[in-house]
Amino acid sequence: MYNICYMNEENNTTPVEKPSKKSNTSMFISVGVILVFSMLYIIYRSKTKIAETQSVTPTLTQISLAEIAVHNTRDDCWTTINGGVYDVTNFTPNHKGKEKILNACGVDATDFFTGKHPTIGRVHSAVAVKLLETMKIGTLRQQ
Repeated sequence: MYNICYMNEENNTTPVEKPSKKSNTSMFISVGVILVFSMLYIIYRSKTKIAETQSVTPTLTQISLAEIAVHNTRDDCWTTINGGVYDVTNFTPNHKGKEKILNACGVDATDFFTGKHPTIGRVHSAVAVKLLETMKIGTLRQQ
């Protein structure tokens, strides 16, 4: 350890000790501990927020078959498939089966979608199932 001299107002030198390496190390350790705890807290908070977000499931509106029946045109087409209610209005012009989708407007189209209907039913692909889920607006109210 060595001394550093500083000049005071009367031009006298006053010896001042340089901080020891031990106090520098303590300072670095303290800062490091604070940073570690800060990061742990940030990680904890972000995981808590994610858990809160994941635990909240949206409540879908329950829609009756009578309400679905009102939406039965090319310009306003709702349908129900396997208990889900879907607004497929914007998709009707893009349907691969062209006009066949209009048969599903305002009715339960489960048999059409799963291929059980004898004349216009067709088993739809996994891609079609995923696409359909993007149009989900509710669930069918059990009567």
